[in-house]
Amino acid sequence: MKPGTIIKKIYILLFSIFIILLIIAPKLVNENSKIAIYKKDPNKIYLKSIQKIPMPPTKDNPLGIDKMGRDIMARLIIATRNSILLSLSYATISAIIGIFIGTIIGMFSFEICMLISKLIEALQTLPFFYVVSLVFYYFLKQKTYNMLQTATLFALIHGWIRFAFIARNNTLIIKNLDYVKAGEAMGASKIRIILSHIFPEVFSSISSIIPLQMARSLTTFEVVSFLQKKDKNLYPSLGELLNYMETGNKYSWIWINPLLILIGINIILAIINLQLRKKMKHLISS
Repeated sequence: MKPGTIIKKIYILLFSIFIILLIIAPKLVNENSKIAIYKKDPNKIYLKSIQKIPMPPTKDNPLGIDKMGRDIMARLIIATRNSILLSLSYATISAIIGIFIGTIIGMFSFEICMLISKLIEALQTLPFFYVVSLVFYYFLKQKTYNMLQTATLFALIHGWIRFAFIARNNTLIIKNLDYVKAGEAMGASKIRIILSHIFPEVFSSISSIIPLQMARSLTTFEVVSFLQKKDKNLYPSLGELLNYMETGNKYSWIWINPLLILIGINIILAIINLQLRKKMKHLISS
């Protein structure tokens, strides 16, 4: 087996383990779960205080207790999981929808393609930050919070547009290449051309953008959460913990951890983006 193949399998295995950990994280941070690695509930009130003042770290609460009396470490772990899972779901769903719509648009004649593109450009003028604020406000009013539903709604409203334009541009170029026209002359169906020739090229162009879309959405989600200044009992977020920055250095032991996590995630996503771009350039050139 080639070394490159082994490395790919290791990457796939590590990514699969990472996704599984994200999914089962609520079971790992739960005082009633048998598989818990940290037996604290992120939503349980461990200390009631009339003044609602955060308590510093102790042996039982390594990162302290927030002003609502909840364990900060438990909320930080689940908040990190929520942020990554929401941004990953949003970017992935946006890419799938964008590739589908962009490829279909690109298969039309040039005039129809440009007409539809202008309509999409009008939709693109809707500010993403405004959309996020409205959607977050709506879901925070609900008793339950469905992360997949939220990510899908974001993707349907705004996220797919960038991917659709890239898929459209690639489709317009590829469908006019000689080998594609030769396939059409030999009776190849539109579906076969899309799956065999267009989709691989489109995916290679879009895959490197997904980490950037994740980083952009992750930062926006947490900024909106920070500005809302609400204590979310059922949905821990990094933005909620970053609210303590308003107190300055007084509660720096609370907000420094989510800030470092947010910066670290964005750096990792930027590195992944660079590696994917190098890899895809090599594949396209070969």
